[in-house]
Amino acid sequence: MAARSWGSVKNLEEAKTLIDRMVMVRWQDMSRLKKSLPDEHQVEAIRYFAHTLLKKRQDPIASSILIESVLVWMLHHLKEELVDVFIAEILAHDRFPAMCNALIPLLTELYVSDREHESMIFSLSVLIGCELGVGLVNKIDIEDPAQVAVLHEISTHLLSVSGRPDLGVRLGLLHYFGALYQIPNSQSHINHLLHHVGRTVLESLFSLLFQKKTESVALQYLLKHLPYVFSADPYVQVMVHDIFRAYLLRNPDRFLLFMKVFVKEFLETMGDQADSSKALLQHVGALFALSAEVRNKGLAREFAALLEEFSEVPGFSNCIQSLMKESEVRGPYREMCQQLESKVVSKSVPGTRYYHSHKRGRKPTFSRLKKIHDVGQAAFLSGFCTLKVL
Repeated sequence: MAARSWGSVKNLEEAKTLIDRMVMVRWQDMSRLKKSLPDEHQVEAIRYFAHTLLKKRQDPIASSILIESVLVWMLHHLKEELVDVFIAEILAHDRFPAMCNALIPLLTELYVSDREHESMIFSLSVLIGCELGVGLVNKIDIEDPAQVAVLHEISTHLLSVSGRPDLGVRLGLLHYFGALYQIPNSQSHINHLLHHVGRTVLESLFSLLFQKKTESVALQYLLKHLPYVFSADPYVQVMVHDIFRAYLLRNPDRFLLFMKVFVKEFLETMGDQADSSKALLQHVGALFALSAEVRNKGLAREFAALLEEFSEVPGFSNCIQSLMKESEVRGPYREMCQQLESKVVSKSVPGTRYYHSHKRGRKPTFSRLKKIHDVGQAAFLSGFCTLKVL
C-alpha cells in the first residue's frame, strides 16, 4: 500500500509518489524521514524535487509546496551535497537561463506556511536563489544580450529582498552581486546593495570574526567576498575605512592578524585587479596613518611591511607620498615612509613581530577548518550573528 504521508514513507519510490502528488514535507516529518531513507535515496529525492519543480514552475501553488518542502528537507539534513545536487539539476537544463529566470522570483517571493520556522526557510530560499544566480553568471555568454538581460531581471528580484533583516539573506546577496560585477553594466547593483546594507553586513562579519566559534567561517567568507567591496564606489570605501578604524582600535591583535592573512590571500589571487588592489592599498595606507596618529611604532611597522607588499601595484608611490604629507606622519613614521619610497623596508622575519601585545588570554589564530560552501557559510554565520541587523 502506497504511503499517504511523509511520516509513513519507507523507500524512494514512495517519496517520489508524494512529490508527484504535491504533499508538503512538514518540519515534524523529517526526523522519521531521515531514519527511513538512506543518504543516497535522500540525494535522489532532492534531485527529483528539482526535476518536478522545473516541470511545475508555472503553477505557483505547486511550486510553493515543492520549494518549501525541499528547503525543510535541506535544513534538516544539514549536508551541502543536497544544495549542490538541487542547483546542479537546474543548471543542467538545456534552457537554464530561462529556468533560473522563472525560479528565482519564486524563491524570493516564497510564502512560507510554517510560521515557526519562516525566517530559516525563507533565508535558505534566497540563498539558493543567489547561488543559482552565481551559477548563471558563470555559465552565460556575456556577449549574448538576451542572456545578460535575464541576469538584470534576476538581479532586480534579488535586490528586492535586501530589506529583509536576515543576515543570511544579505550575505547571499553580497555573494551574488560580487560575482555579477564582472558582467558589463552591472556595477551599479553592488553599489546599491552596499549603500543600503553594507555597514551592517561588514560590522556583523567582523564581530563574528572576533568570536572563537565563528572566526574560521567568517574568515572564509571575508577572504572571498571582501574584495568585491573594494570594487565599489568612494562612498563605500569611506564606510569600509570607518569599520577598519573601529576594529583596529578595538582589537589591534586580531585585526592586524586578519589584515596579514587577507592581504597575502588577496595579492595571490586577485592582485591583477587594478582597481581593487589600489583601493586595498589606500586602506592599508590609512591604517598606517592611524597607527602613527596613536603613536604605536610597532603597529605602524607591521602596516609598513604590509604596504611594501603593494610595491608593484599602480599608485604605490602616490600613496606613500600622500602619507608623508599627513600631519600625524612625522618623525620615525615619516622615516618608515621614506624607506618605503626607496623600497628598502625589511619584511618581517618569520617567527618575529614588530608589534607585541601585552594582553593575556587566548591569542587569535584564525585556524582554518574544512572549506565550507558559500550557502553553508551564510547559513552558519546568520545563526550566530549577535548584532541587531537593521
